[in-house]
Amino acid sequence: MHPYICMTCLSECPGGMMCPVCDAPAHRYLFLDIDGVLNSITWFRAREKMPEYHEARKQIGLFYEAWDETWSVLRKVWQLDPIACQVLQDLVTTTKTRVVVSSCWRSGRKDELQQALGEHGFTHPLYHRTPTNIDGKTEVDQYKRSETLRGLEIEHWILTYVPHDQFDNLRIAILDDSYDMGRLAPWHVPTDMASGLDPSHTRLVQEALERPLLPLLSDPNPLWTPEARGVLYDRG
Repeated sequence: MHPYICMTCLSECPGGMMCPVCDAPAHRYLFLDIDGVLNSITWFRAREKMPEYHEARKQIGLFYEAWDETWSVLRKVWQLDPIACQVLQDLVTTTKTRVVVSSCWRSGRKDELQQALGEHGFTHPLYHRTPTNIDGKTEVDQYKRSETLRGLEIEHWILTYVPHDQFDNLRIAILDDSYDMGRLAPWHVPTDMASGLDPSHTRLVQEALERPLLPLLSDPNPLWTPEARGVLYDRG
């Protein structure tokens, strides 16, 4: 059995068990990607007609410097589609979920991301974010080295922050345009980079929230290997 590393207390937690040091109430969680969800090719093409677009477009290089301490997510505000943000606002209101940011945007400050989303109509609080590796980087620098990377990050967050005795009542949904979910694929609600989030995804999120996780989380994840652990946390 390969241990998980609790990113709160840095102790090793065996897969399928809650870290005894960390505690948080179980709830309904929505794991939120941003690129391909709250923006899209359609949105970027519409932005090209706006006067500020070309100046703002120069900032896109900062996407690849998300771990730099001088980087601010507020430099990416222009990339957010206000229509998609309003859809997310309505979806969270309807499903009564807590939002955990699983996007690479999570590498910035949570208050700045909250501000950026708020400027585009999303007013629900951001509850938390999935872990970054020990250098503060997200998966950007080692992108897609694992076909299950995003799923492992989300499952690790669950095992770290949700008490084991509350897994029976735990419900999740994952909004993401990527498919690297591993055994969390049944809870994945895929979006499309071409069009992003739209109202039709609300029903799919509701369906995902009806699927219990306890049968899955009661067994250690065989995909949590030393290699996968190294990709996420630079530890052997």
